[in-house]
Amino acid sequence: MFTVLTLEGRPDIATQVIPQAPFARLFFVSYIAINSFTVLNLMIAVIIGAMQKEYDDNAEEEREDITEELAALREQSELLTAKK
Repeated sequence: MFTVLTLEGRPDIATQVIPQAPFARLFFVSYIAINSFTVLNLMIAVIIGAMQKEYDDNAEEEREDITEELAALREQSELLTAKK
């Protein structure tokens, strides 16, 4: 079945099977369509997962930078109010 999925030897297998089972064409077409769709979705899921992880990492770094800046501003604000 993997050979059919990769389309490497599909013509050879199909020419052997179709004379014995005429409805095998329907099987080959549906099998290839469904499995190609599934494999494509898996590849897209891996790519989207990697992109989401990168986005989350960048967002976390930005949050840390903003928190540090906010802490510095609060400290400066406290120093200014203490001088008054």
